Amino acid sequence: MLRSLLDEVKRNVHRLLPFAACVLYNHYNMKTIAITIDDDTLERVDRVGGGRNRSRVIREAVREYVARLERLAEEERDTAVIHRHRARLARQARALVLAQARP
Repeated sequence: MLRSLLDEVKRNVHRLLPFAACVLYNHYNMKTIAITIDDDTLERVDRVGGGRNRSRVIREAVREYVARLERLAEEERDTAVIHRHRARLARQARALVLAQARP
């Protein structure tokens, strides 16, 4: 059985190397931090994690939260730009509508 497993790995090493490199990179690219979390939240993490590693569940949650904050910040910047140029944009929109309405 071990021999067949080794043969399988040898046959598929070209497929496994990128994955192994990714795993090693991710392992060495991480920092260990300490957080304090209340019991209720920890129980919820365990419940929604479905038996997955707590660190992974929390990492994914933080990644999604940070991405959401980044999107909100970008939307706020876009809204500020639109607000700053609203008069010119309104003129351009009116001109476009008038141009399209002409036969």
